[in-house]
Formats: sequence, C-alpha cells, structure tokens
Amino acid sequence: MIESFMLMANETVAEDFYKKQVPFLYRVHETPDSERIRNFFEFCSAFGLNIHADPENVKPLDLQKVVSKTTGTPEEAVVQMMMLRSLKQARYSEEALGHFGLAAKYYTHFTSPIRRYSDLMVHRMIHAYQEKGTGEDIQKHFAGYLPDVAEQTSTQERRSIDTEREVNDLKMTEYMADQVGEHFDAVVSSVTSFGMFIQLPNTVEGLIHISNLTDDFYSFNEKSLTLTGRGTHKQYKIGMPIKVTLINANVEQHQLDFEVYDPNAPKKKHRDRGMNNRRRGNRGFHNDHGHRGGENYNSRGDRRSHGRGNRRNQRNFKH
Repeated sequence: MIESFMLMANETVAEDFYKKQVPFLYRVHETPDSERIRNFFEFCSAFGLNIHADPENVKPLDLQKVVSKTTGTPEEAVVQMMMLRSLKQARYSEEALGHFGLAAKYYTHFTSPIRRYSDLMVHRMIHAYQEKGTGEDIQKHFAGYLPDVAEQTSTQERRSIDTEREVNDLKMTEYMADQVGEHFDAVVSSVTSFGMFIQLPNTVEGLIHISNLTDDFYSFNEKSLTLTGRGTHKQYKIGMPIKVTLINANVEQHQLDFEVYDPNAPKKKHRDRGMNNRRRGNRGFHNDHGHRGGENYNSRGDRRSHGRGNRRNQRNFKH
C-alpha cells in the first residue's frame, strides 16, 4: 500500500508540473527498440511461447503476459533475463518521455529527497515555483541548467550502483575466503561464452570458468543461453540447480571461482583467473556477473516488477 501511494505521488507531481508547462526534472524509461523486442519474441518462440503482440508497438502488459506464462516453469529465469536485456535504461531527463516499465505517461522522483539528489532537485523546483511563481525569469533559470542536472544525476546514479556492487563483491569474497574446498548447492544464474555464473542460497555469486568444465568440450549457444557438451550432450542453462565446490577466493580482485562438484572426479590443478584475467573487460564483471537491467521495485517509491529475476540482472534500469 505504501509503495502504491509513493508511486502515485511521483506520477501526480510529474503530471501536475507537466501541465503547468514549466521546466521540470522527470524520471524516464523509454519504449524499447522494436528490433530488440522482436528478437526477444523470437527467443521466446523457441520455448513454445506464442506471443500475440506487435514489436513496433509493445506495451508493458504484453511483457507481463510473458512473465505470467513462464512463472514456475524451467524457462522462467532465462526468459525474464532476456526480457530485461531487451529494455532500455531508465534515466533522468528534462523531457517528459514517459516510463515504460511503470506504464506511466508522467513520472518523476519526488518521494525521497533525503537519499536521492533528483528528488531534492524536484523539491527545490517546487518550492521555487511556489515562492516566485512560474514567470519567464524562473523558467529561464531552470531551463538553462536542467539538461546538465539530468545528465549528471543519471551518471552519478550509475556510478553509485557500480560502487555498491564493488563493495558487495568485496564483502562476499571476504566472507567466502575461508570456505575454499567446501561444497554448496547453487543455481545457474547466467551463462556466457567463457563459463557460467552460479548463485548460492545466501546470494553469494561466482564463476565456473569454462576451463574448469573438464569433463567435455562445451559449446555456447547465444540464442538459448546454454552450454552443451559435445560428447556427453550435458547441458547447463539458467535456473538449473547444481552442486559446486569453491576452488578460489581472490579478495584483491573480488572474484570467486567454483567448479561443478563431482565426488568421483580425480583431484586436479584448478585454473585461477589470476591478475591478468580480470573481468572488467568481460561485461564489466568484477563478480557482478554482467547482469544489468530490471525493474525490481520496492516500497521506497517506484519499483514494480515484471518478475523477480536475478539480483544482479539489473543493467541500471531501476525505476
């Protein structure tokens, strides 16, 4: 209920000042590119999902239907990940471009001025318009630097998200450092050409590098996001439960390396990603697993979800 009130407040404030025809700061999430949506629909069709929607005029409800169709199925995680990747990144703008993820024509960040600069800026503008009116001078004052404010605020938001991830990765690695050699239940959270990322029940995440999949030669299928063994035909895909062993915890690089647990496998030397194989060059890794995008909204004021998805499946989309 609180979340609904806060969303309504953000929408109401944005609409009110849009109709006043004065400069204002909006939170925008533009309609996704039709080509990306078309590719996503084609991806879904490979799982037998019949989507009756126009990629040229996709609506949030169309994507919600996809989520509903896959909820509780083995394809749920991978379909939701691909859906999130097809969406654009939310940002701040001096133009009211709408918020696709929330199906809102007008949207701003108003409810949290004590923790977000965007909200503080909105409150300052509201107070200024109340005290000085909406005449030409005050409009020129805000119009002159709002584009820079929007760009700077968007940039700093992404920087803060990256910093938060860095700290989380560091603390996860420190926490796991004395557990090397132990076995864990996990779930495959992402599959790439260089291996697969797994997540433990305690939210710790790490990489099983493809060089540590030694029982076969694995090929990566980009369309289905799977790794398949050429000889055994064993397949790894997103959402698949798996048993793993922690083989390396590199605190300096914030990296956790795992291997698939096989009690019958002979002991062997493991490959450490090492100082010369840092993941910053691979989808900005550093244990953040390349996940971006998402709309996992909470009660702080503007997050609704197309689906729960992975914690790091966030591509700075947010709300």
